[in-house]
Amino acid sequence: MTEDTAVTVEGGEVPVVLAKPAKAGPAVVVVPSIFGIGSDLRAELEGFAEHGAFAASFDPFWRVDPGVIPYSDMARGMERVQKMDRARAYQDFLSVIDWLRAEPEVNGHVIGVGICFGGPFCFLAAADGKLNAVATWHGSRLDGFLDRAQDMKCPMRIHFGDQDPVAPPEVREKVAGAFAGRSDVLITLHPGATHGFSQRDSPAHQPEAHQAAVRSVLELIDAAR
Repeated sequence: MTEDTAVTVEGGEVPVVLAKPAKAGPAVVVVPSIFGIGSDLRAELEGFAEHGAFAASFDPFWRVDPGVIPYSDMARGMERVQKMDRARAYQDFLSVIDWLRAEPEVNGHVIGVGICFGGPFCFLAAADGKLNAVATWHGSRLDGFLDRAQDMKCPMRIHFGDQDPVAPPEVREKVAGAFAGRSDVLITLHPGATHGFSQRDSPAHQPEAHQAAVRSVLELIDAAR
């Protein structure tokens, strides 16, 4: 079961969805796609909690256009990305990380999961030393943050679909090159998967790729116990 709560940040309160495990353990913070925290992402949080993590996601668009939008409304999704202040949204993300880490039953380990638009947020937080591990699912614009790859010292699980127009081969090659020689960074290319493969309620959903991406997060949770 998920619950709706909020974390106090500069200028107000960022909406947060939280699922709690049965006992103490690590935490997972998911930065959602441009469509927000839909029912499928809530189910994802519940799954992480069942596996033993305090699992949370937040609304990065709460200042400009809050809430969930349907996967069919790409125009509105892109519009709110254009309107938002990414720097402030990143600070919101860091506040949610700190809030979870301060939870008495969280063991201090926080894993970031970035979906689509959320991928760069997790890259930056890893580079800033705020996360203990990272997973990205069909992350967008990841190649724009590789100048700080050497600062991303935590384990990382990066998932791409080989049919993703947002992450074409040249982008994937840049990402792979930036982390060459890092045994703790695993990059997985999923055959036949396109952008949005993890989103159960989207036409882009690809079950095999989605399940593999979820397993990688569960493994990070296990390693953080």
